[in-house]
Amino acid sequence: MEGAGDTMDLVILAAWNGTGKRTGVYGTYLYFCYDAENEQYQSMTRIGTGYSDQDLKELHTKLQEYRIDEPLPEYAVIIDKSDPPDHWFLPKLVGEIKCADLTTSPDYMAAHGLVFDKDGQESGIGLRFPRFLRLREDKPPTAATGPEQIRDMYYNQSSVQK
Repeated sequence: MEGAGDTMDLVILAAWNGTGKRTGVYGTYLYFCYDAENEQYQSMTRIGTGYSDQDLKELHTKLQEYRIDEPLPEYAVIIDKSDPPDHWFLPKLVGEIKCADLTTSPDYMAAHGLVFDKDGQESGIGLRFPRFLRLREDKPPTAATGPEQIRDMYYNQSSVQK
């Protein structure tokens, strides 16, 4: 988990209902970075690990008051039609996230246009083996990690050639 270096602060904007022992709470969350220049939230990763049972209950309870019917226009996201999120939320909660590394991804919009895949095409950035660490109640969503920071973290990995 040291490959990406520092942690990042990302905004929870969607979730999938839990199954099995997570029935009754959300089991997986979709996180976004915040592009202040364009006032846009860019999808970055789907996370289902790192949460304690207490975290899952707390997040579920807090997110209920922020539920909305569909993503807002400022949510830059590619929705998997075969597995769309069960619920969308207003930008209110920020989580601190750690990952093994960052990788180019056609599925996410974070830093899209700031990085290129191995074929030289514009790409978004996603996280490999992301893990939730904690809620950042001291940070508003507009102070979340931005796309330029994401790009820099991506290129600062020892495994990435510029």
